[in-house]
Amino acid sequence: MFVATVYLLSKPRSIYLVDYECYKPPVTCRVPFSAFMEHSRLILSNPKSVEFQMRILERSGLGEETCLPPAIHYIPPSPTMDAARGAAEMPVFSDAVFVRVHPNSNAVVVSTEIITPNYYHQGKERAMLLPNCLFRIGGAAILLSNLSSDRWRSKYRLEHVVRTHKAYRCVFEEEDKEGNVGISLSKDVMADFI
Repeated sequence: MFVATVYLLSKPRSIYLVDYECYKPPVTCRVPFSAFMEHSRLILSNPKSVEFQMRILERSGLGEETCLPPAIHYIPPSPTMDAARGAAEMPVFSDAVFVRVHPNSNAVVVSTEIITPNYYHQGKERAMLLPNCLFRIGGAAILLSNLSSDRWRSKYRLEHVVRTHKAYRCVFEEEDKEGNVGISLSKDVMADFI
């Protein structure tokens, strides 16, 4: 009896992902490819940059229903810090995210994707034009619990995983040769996913 008690008390407690929700932006944030490309033609001075973005969009796997934050809809875009905060608040404080749904939970993790402060609209560097095509506005929240009573209602039981980053500086904010700030994506970014 003593050995069984010690075993049960020393055994690592399971972590359960009880529930999750993904943020769906309002229809006004939708950017079909045609609208994105029209904006690109109006704000990018280099036709080769516009062509590059079109090729990336065609290969990206993104659908016609993807959304961009409101500040990126302006011509020219308005990537201010206030606009970035507003874009972050949209998914974080949405009614769909679990902060309001489960107030007595153990942990709520909210993750957002915000392109607003790093929208690259003045330069020609392809590595910095890439994020314009791939990143959008979005968010997700997960509710985590280590209560054994949540085992039966959880969607997943989390496993222990160790991850090592292999691609240092594969996503990096920097200035291009002309002094325009953007996010540079390196081909090494895929090394972290292999």
